[in-house]
Amino acid sequence: MNPRAPALRSVGTAARPGTWAAIIVLGCGLAAAVTGCGDDGGPGTPEPEPRELVDLLREVDGVLSVEEGMAPATGYRRFDITFEQPVDHGDPDGARFAQGLTLMHRDAQAPMVLASTGYDNYLGGRLSEPAQIVAGNQIVVEHRFFGQSRPQPVDWAYLDIEQAAADHHRIAQAFASLYPAGWVSTGASKGGMTAIFHRRFYPDDVDATVAYVAPISFGVDDPRYHVFFDQLDVGSDCPERVRAFQREVLNNAEAVTAVLAQRVEGRTFDRIGGLERAVETAVVEFEWTFWQYLGLDACSTIPALPAEPATLADFLNLSGLVWVTSDAEAAALEPYYYQSFTELGYPSVPVDHLQDLLVFDYATDLLRFMPAGEIPTYDPAPMQDVADWFAGESERIVLVYGALDPWTAGALEIGAGADARDVHLMVAPSENHGANIASLDPADGEQVMDELRSWLEPFGPLPARMHAPALDLPRSLSDRVERMREQRLLRPTSRL
Repeated sequence: MNPRAPALRSVGTAARPGTWAAIIVLGCGLAAAVTGCGDDGGPGTPEPEPRELVDLLREVDGVLSVEEGMAPATGYRRFDITFEQPVDHGDPDGARFAQGLTLMHRDAQAPMVLASTGYDNYLGGRLSEPAQIVAGNQIVVEHRFFGQSRPQPVDWAYLDIEQAAADHHRIAQAFASLYPAGWVSTGASKGGMTAIFHRRFYPDDVDATVAYVAPISFGVDDPRYHVFFDQLDVGSDCPERVRAFQREVLNNAEAVTAVLAQRVEGRTFDRIGGLERAVETAVVEFEWTFWQYLGLDACSTIPALPAEPATLADFLNLSGLVWVTSDAEAAALEPYYYQSFTELGYPSVPVDHLQDLLVFDYATDLLRFMPAGEIPTYDPAPMQDVADWFAGESERIVLVYGALDPWTAGALEIGAGADARDVHLMVAPSENHGANIASLDPADGEQVMDELRSWLEPFGPLPARMHAPALDLPRSLSDRVERMREQRLLRPTSRL
């Protein structure tokens, strides 16, 4: 829970000594930057000049730079911030790096949403669903080692969940006095996992967490995910048609590869071992990707078989499934592969129905994406520790999953006494890896609103009517896929 909590907070620890004095002074200063802050010194007392918000932000401990940009949301101001972090939080006087943040400021007294991306800063100025629901401020955190937040020189030993949690802890502490209302952490997919990891190590930094489609894997090639495919029943022959499509592409691999070779537009595939290997990897991952992101809406668009190579290539690469293994994209995702092979784990992918047609070794293909010179050693302890903590000690967390998302087979176990701990697992019917509060059954959505209200109201007023924003999915399948790619939710198979 939040160390900024007022005395009326019924659950939690007392505020840190000195916190409230800082909140009174800085809170007034920040409010002044937006609306002005009066002086009650009596008649004739000159009103102090309001301080600029950008100046207050630059004074935050750890802030290296602040640049105001265009805010896409009405009523908000956007600030792109670089924040200094230790490469190793166990050695705060050692090497440092600059971590990228984006602040969307609405009101100093509104709730703050701490949004973890798990990757680079793909959200930028876009508001997360929780920020829209509570009409709150938002800080987006680019994950260490991704995007512009990579230490130089790179020492991969410092890319782990505990170091990343400590990054988020320092950010929450640094901005707490400027934003004294309730704090909610959030994230989707790997971002949701990152938010959970932060709570594991620093449970009192925020008052609540909403984590979307956040799985936990126990090992490399985790077999638990096969349950999804073994039990998949959508009331049609769609699953069988997906597998038939995979086999058709493999039977025509040479021709399909030739079609895609005409479309590479400068992309190279040296790392994976050539375009032929990239195509086969995409075919292996296609079934998972289909259900993760395309789903029921796409069943009617599966090409009738047999089909021309160009038609097969179009559908196989609808989500960019081949291009994601190109050298440029693989380099950008090196941190993800490192984490997957050392701590996060990844799922086993069904291949039995393809085995007689495969030329390459899929498991070896994945290892090709590791950073050069790094030989991974998987440590099962961190994920087991998180799972144990979550099932027994976690508090005030909402998990949202999609019923038709393969990753849901790796959902966190909420454990005994979850209701008493205010921990809830919600599943959106017929939804996949894009599941959110708006896609829940109405009763479940209202329950989430009630929980957020009960957790945040002690810190200040909330919108009179809280509701999830309406689903805004593009009409066409290709447009929907492009939206997901823009939001970095699209990660085939072992890439969340």
